[in-house]
Amino acid sequence: MRDSLNDPKVSIVIPARNEEKTLGDVLSSVFSQDYPRDKLEVIVVDDCSTDSTPEIATRFPTNYIRNQSPLGLAGSLNRGIDESSSSDIILTLHADCVPQAMSWLRHMVTPFSDPTTGIVTSFLVLPVEKIPYPSRYFCYIYLAGWFDQPASGELERRFQQISFAGNKCDAYRVDVLRKIGKFDMAFRVANEDIDVSEKVNRLGYKILLCYQALTAHTLSSHQNTIKSHFRKALWGW
Repeated sequence: MRDSLNDPKVSIVIPARNEEKTLGDVLSSVFSQDYPRDKLEVIVVDDCSTDSTPEIATRFPTNYIRNQSPLGLAGSLNRGIDESSSSDIILTLHADCVPQAMSWLRHMVTPFSDPTTGIVTSFLVLPVEKIPYPSRYFCYIYLAGWFDQPASGELERRFQQISFAGNKCDAYRVDVLRKIGKFDMAFRVANEDIDVSEKVNRLGYKILLCYQALTAHTLSSHQNTIKSHFRKALWGW
């Protein structure tokens, strides 16, 4: 049996707004992780959902928080970070991104044994055949070339140093995140991930892409119209 004494304490912050289609799958995967429960807390920050997101979130042993007024993505992430309790690592996970294995969290935290690692980002996957054709022209994951699975050579490599995290599924060393002042509220809709990455790079910390921590970005499979893509782009989630 694995000794959990040296496992870092992790807070997973999940911002959500009207995520009834996907949040249940995300939380089911999170709570099935092969990771000590006393070293893990899950915080769902509900940014004024009008669907069944609250009911789904509270079916699980989460710390559920509802914003009194919409804060947007950056504000919701910051509120979740502020609510986290003495964690070593903050992991931000969007409510439409489903971890693909029970070992996902362990793969995400392993690189932090190197004190120069500031951020670890998950490898996003999305089966192309499940994306409706209108979505293929708008989905940035499809355009970026993230497909079904990483190539065998990438799995063997395990990690790659990159310049920017994606903020869909990223783990942060807590002291680094607090040094940079968390997420800048000026970036209400987008680019907060680029801003954070640049600040972390300037501090001299590494950003690593973890090929073994696979996360499926599922929302794009529900976006069937041009209108839905623009709605997502304007909301920023």
